[in-house]
Amino acid sequence: MALMPQYAYWLLVVLRCVQSAGSASTVSIGYGTITDIATPGERGTLIGIASLGPTWPILGGALADHSGWRGIFWSTAAFSAAVNAALVLILPETLRAIVGNGGRQQPLYLQPLVPLLTRYDNGADASQPLTKKTAAEVFKALVPRFLKQTDMLAILTSNACAFALFQALAASISPVLLEGYPFLTQTTVGLCFLPLGAGAAIGSSASGLVLDREFARFGGTRGARISPGFPLERARLHLAAPLVFNFITGASITAPMNAHQSICLDLAPGQGTSVTAASNLFRCLLSAAIVAAVDALRRKLGTGWLFVLLSGMCVICVLPVLIFVGLRGPELREERARRREDDSEWQPRQSSV
Repeated sequence: MALMPQYAYWLLVVLRCVQSAGSASTVSIGYGTITDIATPGERGTLIGIASLGPTWPILGGALADHSGWRGIFWSTAAFSAAVNAALVLILPETLRAIVGNGGRQQPLYLQPLVPLLTRYDNGADASQPLTKKTAAEVFKALVPRFLKQTDMLAILTSNACAFALFQALAASISPVLLEGYPFLTQTTVGLCFLPLGAGAAIGSSASGLVLDREFARFGGTRGARISPGFPLERARLHLAAPLVFNFITGASITAPMNAHQSICLDLAPGQGTSVTAASNLFRCLLSAAIVAAVDALRRKLGTGWLFVLLSGMCVICVLPVLIFVGLRGPELREERARRREDDSEWQPRQSSV
C-alpha cells in the first residue's frame, strides 16, 4: 500500500524491491509446501498448477487503463490480504521436520485458526520426537549442499535462461505492440498477454501431467524414494501473428521450466524451499540484467534481431545442459549416494574410538 501514493521514482524503486523480496519468499514457501505434501510422482502436476501466474498481466492492463498504475497496487494489496487471511485461517504446518507425514501434533503457535485441513493420529508418526538442528547444522544450511552439485547448478542455470527469456518477452510486449499498433489501449494490450498466459498455463499444466506420467512410465511409484539409477519466438504483420507466436512461446518456455523445477526438487529431497530460493536467485538475477537491457537492445538491433539473440542465448544455454544432465546425471547421483553411504558408515566408527 505504500507504493500507491508515491511520486518519487527512486522511492518507488526501493519499495518495489521490498515488495519483490516478500513475493519471492512466498514462491519459495509455495514450492516447499508442494515437496512436503506430494511425492515425486505427484509433484509435476502440482508444480504446473503453481506456475500459472503469467496469466495475470491481462488483469493488469485493464486496471492500468481504467484506474491508472496505482490501481494495480490496490488490487495487489487486496489479493495479498485475501491470500494471507486464507493462510492464517486454514493452512496447516507442512514441514516434515515438525509434523512428519502430517499426523504429528504441531505446536499451538503453528496451528491454523480453522483446522479444516488438519488431521492428527496416534500412530508411529505421531510418537516420533521433533528433530532439532544444532547450531552447526543451521550454519551449514545457509550454503545448501546441492549448490555444490554440478548437475544441480547446470539445471538452475538453464532454468534461469528460460525464465529470463520469458520475462524479456513479457517486458517487451507492451512497447512493441503500442509502437506497431497505435490503436491499442492499455486494456487491449493487457488482453494481448492472453495468448502468452494461455500458452504458459497450458504448457505448465500439460507438462506437469506429462512429467507425472513419464515418472510412472520409467518405473517410479508414488511415495517411493528416487533411486540414484532412476532415468530422471515485426509488428506490421496482422495482430494475430505475434499473438499466435506468443502462445507458442509461452507454452514452449514454461514446459521446460516446469521440468527443470521438478528435477531440482527431486535432486534435493526435503529441501524444496531452499531449492526454490536458489532457483529464484539465479532466475531473477539473470532476468533483471536482461530486462534492463532489452529496450536498449530492441532500439539498437530491432525487434526481430533482439529475439533472435535471446532465443539463440536460450538454445546455447539450455541444450548443452540437457545433454549433460541426461548423460551424466545418473552417474553423478550414484556417486553422491555412495559418498553418503561411506559417510554414514564412517561416523559411527569414529564415535566409538
